[in-house]
Amino acid sequence: TSLTWRIINNKLIISELRLQHELTIEKNKLDQLVRERPRDLRTTDQWYRSIFENSHDGIIILKKDGEIMNTNDKACSMHGFAKEQLIGANIGLLIADNRKSQSNEWMQRVLDGNAVVFEADYYDKKGKRVALETSSKLIPIGESHYILMVNRDISDKKIIQAEEIKRGAS
Repeated sequence: TSLTWRIINNKLIISELRLQHELTIEKNKLDQLVRERPRDLRTTDQWYRSIFENSHDGIIILKKDGEIMNTNDKACSMHGFAKEQLIGANIGLLIADNRKSQSNEWMQRVLDGNAVVFEADYYDKKGKRVALETSSKLIPIGESHYILMVNRDISDKKIIQAEEIKRGAS
């Protein structure tokens, strides 16, 4: 019986050591993942931040009520405002008076889940109108939804179109 007890005890010790070894291996794998994950998140963040900041189009992120949450440098330069002046302001600050009712319409269409592309006049800081093509879509970020606006300056295109119309009319 003493021999049987030692054999059972040794098997238990071996089993416990095997489990400790397996747990150590799994813990090391988890530790490696924990070390890699923040690096992966930083890389992903750098990708998106770089795309956002280096876009040739102006990008504006709005709350559903029209409050500007974020904007890239191109959008700031299109409108002549510093980022700090735009963040927290309402998008109505930038929309030309003759387009306010249309802007409410596109905003509602976006909030209804539609992707909307349209041309509109906006204001820059000096009150000068800027013709922009705007592409808007409702996007999920965290637990909320925001409106993504991507603006392309089409002022030069509008001037060329007007000149072509004049030439065609003469």
